[in-house]
Amino acid sequence: MTRSVVLLALVLTPVLSGCQDQEARAQNEALTRRVAALEAQVRILRDREQAPPRPRMPVR
Repeated sequence: MTRSVVLLALVLTPVLSGCQDQEARAQNEALTRRVAALEAQVRILRDREQAPPRPRMPVR
């Protein structure tokens, strides 16, 4: 029984590791997209701060 458990563990280890690797890559891709979106937002806010103020329309 012990021998079969060890063999099963040896067979399943690469499969389980492959699933974990695939999940980690998917999470990294999602995080990369999120970071890119946040960086774009920061650039927009920074550009707004540096832009000269727009003239206001007079109130009637």
